[in-house]
Amino acid sequence: MNTSVTPAEASDLLELNLRAGNVSFLKGSPSTAKSSIVKQLAEKHKLKLIDLRLSQCEPPDLLGFPRVNEKINKSEYVPMKQFPLVGDPIPDGYLGWLIFLDEFNGVDDGTQKASYKLVLDKQHGEYDLHPNCGIIAAGNLETDQALVEAMSSAMKSRICTVYVKPDFPGFFKYMEDNNFCHEIMSYLEFKPKAYYTFNPDTIDGVDTYGCNRTWEMLNRQMKQLDDPAAYPLAIPLFASAVGEGIAREFVVYLKNFAKLPKIADILANPDVAMLPPEPGTQYAITGALAQNSTLENLDRVMKYVVRLPLDFQVITLRAILSKGKKEKQSFLQVSSVQAWLNENNQVIF
Repeated sequence: MNTSVTPAEASDLLELNLRAGNVSFLKGSPSTAKSSIVKQLAEKHKLKLIDLRLSQCEPPDLLGFPRVNEKINKSEYVPMKQFPLVGDPIPDGYLGWLIFLDEFNGVDDGTQKASYKLVLDKQHGEYDLHPNCGIIAAGNLETDQALVEAMSSAMKSRICTVYVKPDFPGFFKYMEDNNFCHEIMSYLEFKPKAYYTFNPDTIDGVDTYGCNRTWEMLNRQMKQLDDPAAYPLAIPLFASAVGEGIAREFVVYLKNFAKLPKIADILANPDVAMLPPEPGTQYAITGALAQNSTLENLDRVMKYVVRLPLDFQVITLRAILSKGKKEKQSFLQVSSVQAWLNENNQVIF
């Protein structure tokens, strides 16, 4: 769909709709960072997040719970405490609330109709929501064979649907910022198609697949192992996170990492430390060098980097300079980096 946007772009659109008082429906395939987008938006604007799995709700959860008012001998609906209403105090440290209706299009007809007042009228039963309360919904695509039910035209015309797509560059930046294992980052940069392997046409019979959350699970697995390539159960372990096909390829890639010279040896003797002869292993060393570069050791790292083929020098320098704005400015002051850039700036920019 040509209107699909990246998670970062979706965040901008959701923020605009939130300020406009509109309800956004964030729609995309499984694990396209939908929940993360909403959580980050709530944190950014100091909104207390109310996370509701709509598919697990029943009409009384959205309309209020019925009870008999004995004083007037009539029944009435009592509001559920998770919904902020007019007059409720804003919690300390927050500026309001954000109701997140996850699995929005995964509900039966009765629950969908019960959500009309909440989504369309900003009411919980007979009570108005607090004016400092926004609503964002999220759900999967109809084509993904996921938890999806048909939505009424009445609902469709009253929400702003934003389609989100997988975004490898955005996820790579997330890996850099969150200290992912450099082996994973190097592998995905080497084979970016492995980043997101969800396919609705072949999902039947497949236990899992590559995506944001499964690579994060594999990263946590890797950090429990001293030598992942030598672990005898590496394939079934990694397959439990990202699937067997990717797991087998990744273990082969890890074994290439096992052939790499140790970073300590490179830093001790960058001019003579072993240089892998195979292009695949040379590529692997670029990630290890970038991840282990610091302001204190960068001159020594650069002595080794310039021994690599130029293409791999470029990859290493780009990775080193992408660590963050503050680090980049410091790295650019290192004399060996300046010398390399003066000679090769036409190939890195």
